[in-house]
Amino acid sequence: MSNKNNEKTLFYIQNIEKELEELKKKNKQLEGELKISNSLFSDTFNFNPVAITLSDFETGSHIFVNKAYLELVGYSIEEVIGKKTSDFNIISIEDRQKILQQVQEKREKLKQVEVKVKSRLGQFKNILCSFGPVLIGAKKGIISTMVEISDLKKTENELRESQSLFKLMFEKSPTAILISEVESGRFIRVNELFLKTFGYLEEEVIGKSSIELNFHSKEERELIAAKFKAQGYLRNQEIEFLSKDGKALIFIFSSEIIEISGKKCALTTLYNITDFKDVLRKLNEAEKIFHKIFENFPSGMVLSELETGKIIDTNIFFVKMLGFDKLEELIGYNLIELGCINPVYRIEAFEQLKMHNYTRDLEINLIRKDGKKLEVLISTQLMEFQSKQLILANIYNISERKEIERQLLIAKESAEKSQRFQEQFLANMSHEMRTPMNAIVGFADVLAKRNLKTEELGFVETIRTSSQNLISLINDILDVSKIEAGMMYFEKLPINIRELFDSIKVMFQPKVAKKQLSLQFICEKIIPKLLLGDSVRLTQIIINLVSNAIKFSAKGSILVEAKLIDDDVEFCSIKFTIKDTGIGIAKEKLKTIFDRFEQADLQTSRNYGGTGLGLNIFKQLVELQGGSVGVKSVVNRGSEFFFTLSFGKVTELDRIVSSDSTVNVNFKKMKNLKILMAEDNLVNSSLIRTLFKENNLKIQIVENGKLAVEKIKNNHYDLLLLDMEMPEINGYEATRLIREELKNHIPIIAMTANAMAGEREKCLALGMNNFISKPIHADLLFKMIYTTLYPQLKKMNAVKEPEKKKILKKKYLDVKKIDSIYNFSYLKKNMQGNVALISEIIDLSIKNISIDLPILKQAVEKKDYDNIKSYCHKLKSTCSVLGMKEGVFLLNEMESLAVLATNIEKIRSLNQQFGRICTQMIKDINAEMNK
Repeated sequence: MSNKNNEKTLFYIQNIEKELEELKKKNKQLEGELKISNSLFSDTFNFNPVAITLSDFETGSHIFVNKAYLELVGYSIEEVIGKKTSDFNIISIEDRQKILQQVQEKREKLKQVEVKVKSRLGQFKNILCSFGPVLIGAKKGIISTMVEISDLKKTENELRESQSLFKLMFEKSPTAILISEVESGRFIRVNELFLKTFGYLEEEVIGKSSIELNFHSKEERELIAAKFKAQGYLRNQEIEFLSKDGKALIFIFSSEIIEISGKKCALTTLYNITDFKDVLRKLNEAEKIFHKIFENFPSGMVLSELETGKIIDTNIFFVKMLGFDKLEELIGYNLIELGCINPVYRIEAFEQLKMHNYTRDLEINLIRKDGKKLEVLISTQLMEFQSKQLILANIYNISERKEIERQLLIAKESAEKSQRFQEQFLANMSHEMRTPMNAIVGFADVLAKRNLKTEELGFVETIRTSSQNLISLINDILDVSKIEAGMMYFEKLPINIRELFDSIKVMFQPKVAKKQLSLQFICEKIIPKLLLGDSVRLTQIIINLVSNAIKFSAKGSILVEAKLIDDDVEFCSIKFTIKDTGIGIAKEKLKTIFDRFEQADLQTSRNYGGTGLGLNIFKQLVELQGGSVGVKSVVNRGSEFFFTLSFGKVTELDRIVSSDSTVNVNFKKMKNLKILMAEDNLVNSSLIRTLFKENNLKIQIVENGKLAVEKIKNNHYDLLLLDMEMPEINGYEATRLIREELKNHIPIIAMTANAMAGEREKCLALGMNNFISKPIHADLLFKMIYTTLYPQLKKMNAVKEPEKKKILKKKYLDVKKIDSIYNFSYLKKNMQGNVALISEIIDLSIKNISIDLPILKQAVEKKDYDNIKSYCHKLKSTCSVLGMKEGVFLLNEMESLAVLATNIEKIRSLNQQFGRICTQMIKDINAEMNK
């Protein structure tokens, strides 16, 4: 090769080397730019706030993820790269299938898809995803972006809820609402209440104005619109609209300007006050009526302040009553300042008013302006007005009435004095007349038994008949006197009407046989065997009517009949009829036949005798018992007298009294009985102990049911007398323990102050043998013990009766004197008039009351209802023994309220009354005993 060629080659080589150097420099520059570009891309990709992932299209494995994605799912980059989304269960199967379906459709770019992503901590987030295909070298890839829209979703939900709530509030508002255009007045929207109130359908309203719907006149609409535009609102305007059916409705109208889609609209609320206005109108009318009544009431009406007593308003009647001329003379003053009332009266009325919120018929004196005294009845009612306590008082002038009462009282006392003289005269005359009459009748009976001639025997018979008629006349006059004086009393004892009929029939048999009359008594089978009533008066009535029937019947028959006409739980009514075939009574005389001294005619009196008092007494005896009488009669064919009486149903205790009334107690056979009594009341214990001692019987007494059970458990007794209400264990529980746990069949007689229906059945159901109510009647108690233990007593040997111990003489209460104040009839009957024993029982009773009274008061103050109940029951027995009926009533009331654990104020008031009664009684008795 020539040098020239070599040089050319070298030149080319040098140029190539130079170009290579240039290329290297350029390549290095490009590599730097690429590195910067890659770093910039990496930073942009990695720190983008939007989560971005780059995944292999075929496998779905992550090739690259940015930091925002890792924060979104909560995993590290090492845990994510090379793994698929499904490996982490980040997206639900449903959302993943939705994405894959769209990817497989080979869309170049997916639009946004809303999915839920579950983070590593289990939190679900709402995500908006975008997907797109990319080339990674020669491979296909998927790039995805994820934006969290949880807050946006929350806001959307809140907005939706708010819109729903607004719609609900709008539709269900308790106020009618409408939205209308300001310019045209046309309705855009109304709620349900608006449609219901006015009676329209929605399509009838929308797009129309109030004028088109005839809500009101055009002038009124323009007036409202002008005022609304001027102010920009309306507040609480009272407006009248017309409903669809033309009914006038009154509303409170309020309206505000709002903007809807760039248009000015009015939001209006209508509050319907039609009913309120109607009520207000009626109240105004009522107020006018009240004022008219207040002003024209025919007694004093006063409205005053409670605390000061100052008069706020009064009527003219009260102004005139007090002798004033003008209303203004009273307004603003109280009655004390006006000198019209004693301050003591106001204090008394004030206290009652504070306690009960009212007073009723309080009798006080008022003083007129001229100094004249007025006697008035005042009734007040506490009321509240505008946070002030007021008194409305009604004052009625009773001065004239009181004067009339005083005059009547004087007349009454004079009449009573005259009546007493009359009664004394009749009593004396009765005694004076009966004494010789008894002698006449007696000697006539003696003479009738001697061998007299026929004529003489006739004289004696005339004397006997006349004497009996005269005695009957005396009895009639005394009965009339008793009825007039209000001294006729009726008993409530068991009656057997069949037996009563039989005895009357036997009594009249000789008379009817002599006159050859038929006498028949019929008692309906359904009438109970025993009833409660006054057998003496019933016998008297029937004898009176049968006597008349025999007297006025010359031939034929007489029928006495009893029929049941009404029957309930407590009472039954019976109609008694007495028919005869006698002379009869004229129709015009039937109306007056029951009047005093009336007979059918003068001829009757001359032919048959009599005073004309019998039928009047019969009528009054029936009517005083709540019955009625009647008569039917035809002249010469006979008469029918009838009357109706109501009788009480016989209780178990009445049956015991009735069935045991013929029992004769053999106290000698009862001497060796061992009887136990459980009773916590000292007075009752002392009474029973005394009764047993008087009859030479033994008894052991314990204070409660617990001790009784212990005694029976360890000793033998023949009988247990058991009080029902006791401390520790009561009688009911004691009986259960004796029967069920001790398996002891000792006879038990329940003693209780509870006389309620069903009490005896309750005691017997628990296993007791008999039942007796308090206060205990000695005869009934011993009869009950005797009959209960009769089989046992037959087997017992008699034991010699011990001598009675002499009672030491000591100073005792003058029972006769104190009995004029306090009724000790119960003690006198059971103590058989033994003054010493009665005095001891009374002494023990008042000591017992003195101990228990403070304890009861303390229980009331502490609102201890259990102790109130217990001590009321305990004191009730003591009061019953002393005959304190009012005390027993008050204790029953307190006990009833204590059982309900209510109304402590009422209990306190009752206890105060009871305390006053007891204190006075103790004071009286102590004063008498210390003389």
